Amino acid sequence: MAEYNFYFDVCANCIWITIFFISFFRKRVPTYRNRVYIGLFVCNAMACISDRVDTMLHANVMPGDLTFHYAQVAVSSVYFAFHLLTTVFYIIYIYALINIHIELWKDFEKIFLPYFIVLLAIIANIFYPIIFYYDMEGNYYRGKGIIVMYLIAAYYIFFGVYQLFKYRSLINRRIMLAVCSFIALIIVGILVQYFNPNILVENFCITISITLVYITINNPSESIDSSTGLLNRRAFLSGISLYVSRKEPNVSVYITVDSMRAMDTQLSRTQTEDIMRLIAGYLKRFSRWGYIYKYSLYTYAISFMENDPNRVQDVLKEISNRFKESWKTNDMIIHVDARCYSMSYPENYEDVTDLIKKIETISEMDSYKGMDIIDINNINMKSLQLERDIEKLVKNSLIHRTGDVRFQPVYENGKNIVYYDSVFYFPDQNGTYIKGSNHVNDFDMNSTLSEVDDFVLHKACQFVNKYRGQYSKKIRVSIMFSHASIMKPDFSIYLRNVLAEENVNSDEIYLKISQSSISGVDKSILKPLTDLVGLGYKVIVDNYGKGYSDVNRLVQLNAEIINMHHSLIESVIENEEFLELLTAVVDMLHDIKKKVSISDISSEKEAEIAQRAGIDFIQGDEYKEPIEELMLDDFVYRQKAYI
Repeated sequence: MAEYNFYFDVCANCIWITIFFISFFRKRVPTYRNRVYIGLFVCNAMACISDRVDTMLHANVMPGDLTFHYAQVAVSSVYFAFHLLTTVFYIIYIYALINIHIELWKDFEKIFLPYFIVLLAIIANIFYPIIFYYDMEGNYYRGKGIIVMYLIAAYYIFFGVYQLFKYRSLINRRIMLAVCSFIALIIVGILVQYFNPNILVENFCITISITLVYITINNPSESIDSSTGLLNRRAFLSGISLYVSRKEPNVSVYITVDSMRAMDTQLSRTQTEDIMRLIAGYLKRFSRWGYIYKYSLYTYAISFMENDPNRVQDVLKEISNRFKESWKTNDMIIHVDARCYSMSYPENYEDVTDLIKKIETISEMDSYKGMDIIDINNINMKSLQLERDIEKLVKNSLIHRTGDVRFQPVYENGKNIVYYDSVFYFPDQNGTYIKGSNHVNDFDMNSTLSEVDDFVLHKACQFVNKYRGQYSKKIRVSIMFSHASIMKPDFSIYLRNVLAEENVNSDEIYLKISQSSISGVDKSILKPLTDLVGLGYKVIVDNYGKGYSDVNRLVQLNAEIINMHHSLIESVIENEEFLELLTAVVDMLHDIKKKVSISDISSEKEAEIAQRAGIDFIQGDEYKEPIEELMLDDFVYRQKAYI
């Protein structure tokens, strides 16, 4: 009876067991390629186990025992079935590297038919020896049909080599080297064991090659977002570039979470990340149809495996409906706004660079906030690109002094002007002036915002200085300051110097600050604001009622005027019963000695609602649009009453 050298078989089993346990401590890569690798790994493990069981049976032979005889046949049949199936998964894995999905019936002839022929031969071998057989003494013999096994294995190997070099331009060198080593080791193992059947080295070579692939290619740190466990931007762009390189149609859905920028200022980082993980967990349910990515801080993407327009629309609707509901995490119930849209290659973009530009353009545009599903075909990309260039336009307007500050009166009882609100405007590429407050604060450009604040402050002081002596009562003006400006260490000194330079008193201006800045997790802004109030400056809290609002901080800040967000008026128009709630909020603010104002009033009905709610001061185009500098003299001189 031949003695087998099963040392390499034992090593192979130790290696795959090691990989198995290591996998528990590595993040799972949720890709088609990883699922194929798992299939490759399982097939190799089953081949190793069955081969080791066969050597154990061979070492403890039971001559003449029929049950033992059929046990040997069964174990070897399992070995041959999984051993050849490893080469099938090797082919599928090469396709997976270039994002080509193999389907059973579509690719049956070139991928699965040879294996099914062998599988039928293995089943037939149980009843009639074709591939191998055992005598009743437990000795193993090769059948004449064994050559078919090697030929089909060779077919899979060389077919894989052909596909590898066919798509070599789409595979980087590191991956190419790892897969080529896989092929080389398989060939070495087959040749050694074919000519030396007693040396069980074939499984060892395959296991070593699979380990090399695991180490070099299946690296989760390169393709996984650490906070959500989803595939990251790099993995997304890599996958899309493969579709573009092959000129293969592809469709992806994008979800931009609009509320998260505001939540970053109102919630802790841990709370924000919890919400993002909750959203990521929800999106994972669509992984049966494609890959889920975290494209950027606030944008997710789903890349579909198949171009099915109906399914894409169904997914868009389902996601849109889910975002209309609240999200519950850590005993908090939060409503999150999101915009969804899909883009197809080659209909909607030409290459990866074009796609990146369009994703970032659509995702960042404030004009699409509040929209559930965006129809990409109805978007004017040139217009959106202009909006994306806001920071550049603002900077140019400051450098070339083409920016403009207009002043909009704020009325009490629709008659008396309480103060003027300074509004920054800048020209677009066509020379049309754009209202800065509609755009500037939606972008992360702290240095530019501070420059705008400085420009507006000087213009506002000049306005006060020019018209101060015309009437016995003071003309006051409000200036919106960004969080970045107020948090500067020398802001109070800077403010004092500007007022002294422009000959303006501190009680002649209102410092306006967004309520999201004072109600966020970061409380540090309260200290400089409170100090400014102590120096005689008056503060207006803007956009009250939008997002999270902390009344205790309003009391602590001692702000003089609370400017309500216009959406509260819109809510009353939609539902008359909301007026009671709005009135109660206004009364509460009156109880803590605050004056209440509201801006953006654009109709008589909105003005009437504001008055019914008990709001003190009203500002909006219904009364007077922001006034250009050339028209200020005429307007101011016609006024007769100021507070």
